[in-house]
Amino acid sequence: MPASINPPDFVRILFVEDNEERIELFKRWLPPKCTGVFVQSGGRALRVLDMDGKSEYAGICLDFDLNEQTLSNEREIKGREVVHKVIRVVPRTTPILIHSMNTCHQHCKNDPLTAT
Repeated sequence: MPASINPPDFVRILFVEDNEERIELFKRWLPPKCTGVFVQSGGRALRVLDMDGKSEYAGICLDFDLNEQTLSNEREIKGREVVHKVIRVVPRTTPILIHSMNTCHQHCKNDPLTAT
């Protein structure tokens, strides 16, 4: 008889997003047993991953179009750099969703992430 798998009491997802409207949408979409950890810069994301050490995230949602932002003592890092660094520090089993709104702003007026 196979061992039963008990789901965790809660899961954490790291959101790396610099757009306040999308952050609010992501927060509303989270299921009750899912905790979102939200950061608005690539430097902060890397620092959070470093500080969390062995803590694992159920997934990472990364804005590929991060603006170059600096938050107190953080290096300016764009989404492309964050992707390369994140895939080196998280377990290979951690799903990473990389999204971009650049093209969508130009071509998709009814996008669910930007529609109100």
